[in-house]
Amino acid sequence: MMAEILQQLIEENSKVPKEVIDVLLVQFLKKRQDENRAAHQMAVDVCNSTMTIMQKYVCQYFSEIIVESSRELNREGSAGDVQLENLQNAHYLILELFKTAPGLLQNVIPQIEEELFVDHVDVRTIATQVVGEMFSLRGYVLTKRYEGTWESWKRRRNDKAVAVRIKWVEKAVEMLAMQTQLVKELEDGIIEKLEDVDEKVRKAACEAFSRLELTKNAQIGISKKMVQALSERCKDRRVLPRSEACQAISHIYEGVYSEIEAGDPAVIEKFSEIPAALMKLYFVDQKDITCNVEAALYTKIFGLSSVKDDDKRAMRLVRILTYCDKKAMIGFSGLLKRQGDLVAEVQVMLKFAEMLHKKTTRAREHKESTSGSGGEEEEEDGDSNDVLDAKLEESINRVSAYFPEPLKFANGLSVLLKQKDKDSDKNKDSDMALLAHCGRLRKMMDVSSDYKSIRKEQKEFMRRVCEDSPTIIDTMAMLVRSISLACINKSIIIPLVKIVQKKTNYSVMSRSQGGGSGVSSGLISRNNSSSNIISYSQGSVLGTATATATIAGTTAVTSVPNAAQNLLLLVMKIQPRMFVAHTESLLTLFEDPDIISDQEAEDNLYMISLFSRTYPSQLGYSDKFHRTLSEYVKTGTIKMAKYAATILSTSKKYADYNGENGSLEQLVDEVIDLLLGSAGYSDAKQCKVLLASLSRFVTYKQGVFDTNRLDELAFELFGFLEGRESSRLQMNIIKQEMEVDRNEEELEESIRRKEKAGKTSDANGDKDGWIDRYSLPDAEICKILAIKVLVNRCYSYNNKIKSTESILDEGRKTLFMLRKYTQQQDQLGTQDNTSDDSSSVFKDHLRLTSAACMLKLCRQSRYDQMVVLSDILDLALIVQDPNYNVRFQFVTKKLVESLSALRIKPKFVPLLFFAAYEPEAELRDLIERFIQVTMMDINSKLIKVMASAPTTEDTANSNMFNGIMEYSLIGLLILLTYHPDWDANGQQQQQQQQQEREEESGGNDEPQVDNLTIIKIFSKYIEFYINNVVNAENISLVYFYAMMMKTYRDRYLGYIEPVPQLQPHGLPEYHGSGNYQKSRFIFY
Repeated sequence: MMAEILQQLIEENSKVPKEVIDVLLVQFLKKRQDENRAAHQMAVDVCNSTMTIMQKYVCQYFSEIIVESSRELNREGSAGDVQLENLQNAHYLILELFKTAPGLLQNVIPQIEEELFVDHVDVRTIATQVVGEMFSLRGYVLTKRYEGTWESWKRRRNDKAVAVRIKWVEKAVEMLAMQTQLVKELEDGIIEKLEDVDEKVRKAACEAFSRLELTKNAQIGISKKMVQALSERCKDRRVLPRSEACQAISHIYEGVYSEIEAGDPAVIEKFSEIPAALMKLYFVDQKDITCNVEAALYTKIFGLSSVKDDDKRAMRLVRILTYCDKKAMIGFSGLLKRQGDLVAEVQVMLKFAEMLHKKTTRAREHKESTSGSGGEEEEEDGDSNDVLDAKLEESINRVSAYFPEPLKFANGLSVLLKQKDKDSDKNKDSDMALLAHCGRLRKMMDVSSDYKSIRKEQKEFMRRVCEDSPTIIDTMAMLVRSISLACINKSIIIPLVKIVQKKTNYSVMSRSQGGGSGVSSGLISRNNSSSNIISYSQGSVLGTATATATIAGTTAVTSVPNAAQNLLLLVMKIQPRMFVAHTESLLTLFEDPDIISDQEAEDNLYMISLFSRTYPSQLGYSDKFHRTLSEYVKTGTIKMAKYAATILSTSKKYADYNGENGSLEQLVDEVIDLLLGSAGYSDAKQCKVLLASLSRFVTYKQGVFDTNRLDELAFELFGFLEGRESSRLQMNIIKQEMEVDRNEEELEESIRRKEKAGKTSDANGDKDGWIDRYSLPDAEICKILAIKVLVNRCYSYNNKIKSTESILDEGRKTLFMLRKYTQQQDQLGTQDNTSDDSSSVFKDHLRLTSAACMLKLCRQSRYDQMVVLSDILDLALIVQDPNYNVRFQFVTKKLVESLSALRIKPKFVPLLFFAAYEPEAELRDLIERFIQVTMMDINSKLIKVMASAPTTEDTANSNMFNGIMEYSLIGLLILLTYHPDWDANGQQQQQQQQQEREEESGGNDEPQVDNLTIIKIFSKYIEFYINNVVNAENISLVYFYAMMMKTYRDRYLGYIEPVPQLQPHGLPEYHGSGNYQKSRFIFY
């Protein structure tokens, strides 16, 4: 009734008093809305009913305020508090009117548009914010009505003022959740601001995504390009933007995970790769980025704080990993490996802290008990307080090196672990607190702790730190997040095993490739996908490669069982002790071996074999599993046979078994009989399985072999490799090939298998036509496995089996065989000397296997002493092999791993520099990073160790201990002089031959490469060495070694007499053996 009266009064008067306008508009203020809602509603009703009349008064009202405030601001030249506050209140009132009575602002909006172009930054900032709010509330309708205002507002994204750009991007991101029709117009601008030149704008853009509520509209509004741009900000060049970006992208994933879990194809397409993008940041190798990734993964992505149920948490982790590619999985495993290394350092730090605490407490108690009695001081046992304090300080510094701002982090750890007032009675409470802190940290890192206990200790630890030392709360939060086993712990082992056994209900949607819904009606069969486990070494990080399978026009990522299997293998690699309490669950994977596929059996056996090798006495015994293993050894696939033999050899309960299932000795004899044909006919297909089993038996349990039978086996294998027709193994394989030729069906199957292998290779984009080792013909696989058996036999010899002289003789014979296969690259082939593609690939595999085996034997000094210069040169040429796959696998899986683990001597370091002419940038960059990071780090550590070690007669004059990387220059130079492209010894003869050819041909031959060109070619090797090794600290040492080379002569050149007395001090002269020339190089 009152509203109607006011409406009539306004309509009947020709002029509305200013006081009435003030009274009406003041009701729209937020404060008045809360105080008197009825008055606010009445004002809304009156304004909406008298809209046409009130428009000019409202416009005049705001014009006066805006013009006056702007005039004052321009006059003062800066934003005065009163004027700026008036301007802000006016614009705030405009927003409130826009929400409830937008019709009143028809003439006001153009005025605000004009403010977007004024010179004063604060005015433009306020106008940008208000206009952005308006478009957020009524975006699509308003943009059509005020197109000019909309275009003017969009142009503010390029404003010269940072504050304006910040307000623009904040409001633009808000519109994504409220006005999905405007997404296309805003997308480019938002991405542009994520890449703005000013870090404040980039930070604000990321923060805007962190505040965004992930409603259905927001999920539609955020495009995949935005997600990718936000992911790139995680490795921003500035600290704050990349920290905010990690928080933002994890916030987005947490908000959409329920839709991913439900299988929404649109959401999966845009957001499923967020965890993978975060995991790949591990390769950036910056401490703060790594910590940001840990915070994002552990707090939001994996749901460790929100998901309490073990099964749901395990399934969430597995589902995330199904959308991770190979690089992401390696990054994830790297994060877990970093956690393991950090846990080891923290354990040492806590040990020193507790030792120092106990010693200090005991000294204080002794002092109190003898105070005033004149008693003697207690004699110290072990290290003194100063020594322990120094060790603790060093340990703190090592832990702090894992985190950004290590000095600040070290100070925080010192506050936590060190006692300030060691003689004060008040310190007794801090003593108890220190022990409690250490105990809680240990429980967080204990692999026997379950998820609930870890979370409990985390909360209690942070609560106590917040009470005792609030200044270090951020430091301790970072430490707890990095070392706690909240993600991977024993609580998820059984749920993962259930997923592998397909006893858990789940569904995984695939990423749509267009044209379809992207919904997979069922699970991807494990038989239609693969799971390649890339194992760098027994103690290194596990990388897991995912595969794809096409279903109804959709590319699906790795299936849930495969992802769970890969995760179990990853845990087994990094934290095998978690499985100690779950060995029975591992054996349940083979409850019914007939229904599981070969791929499943191989993955499960590999995992169990890793556990068996780590904890030989912990694996439980099962008659059924024992029989299954014995069967796999004889009739399984190659991988099944290898892993089954490993379990039988390394597990104490299976290796020592002597019951109804037969002993291991009997099984080995049976395998040898089958291989040699003594127990019946054995074709090449079974021979390769038997050889795979024997390669593991001779490695882990050579003692079960009868010495004579083992020598007989070796004789037959050598004969088989040499092509001796009298070899029983050779006769079996020839017999099998003849039967296959007579059997058309088997022949066609063999052809189809080869064609399939070739298509697979082409599909993988392998320009070298590379075929996997186990896709070769059976006879060729047998040759490769025979080499492995012979090498592993030598590698595992001990004096209990044979005498030292016999072992060395066998080693010489094996090395002679490896030399032949490594050197004679053009004389190897199949038995009938065919030159088809499979034979070419076989040569490559044989060359790679021989080089890898030679490197393996060099791990032991007894065989390393037999390696001569020509062997090192042959291995160096493998680094330059024409086949990329041979180069890549030899360098990355053999040479790099062996050097980083210090398994081989430094004389193999020069091989790395033969990659100077590597045509593939990926491999060359990998080698350069390895040299610059890993090897140079090892180099500096060895120098420190040798500097602190006591001087001995052997090390007193040895130059190598000044640095293996610097000393490797000598080895590189000597190897280069014997490189086939150099051939300095034959230059004179070549010149004479060239002159004779020119005389015969009349001088029309193609010009020969002169010496200067050769030197230019070989200078690139030196440049490669200098770029990766030489720095300001070691350049003088490198120069010294280069000059030292000028004082030596080659002992084995034909025109120079041997000069044995020039052997440098500390490096004993090597005495070679066999028909190969002795090393003439001082490095070896």
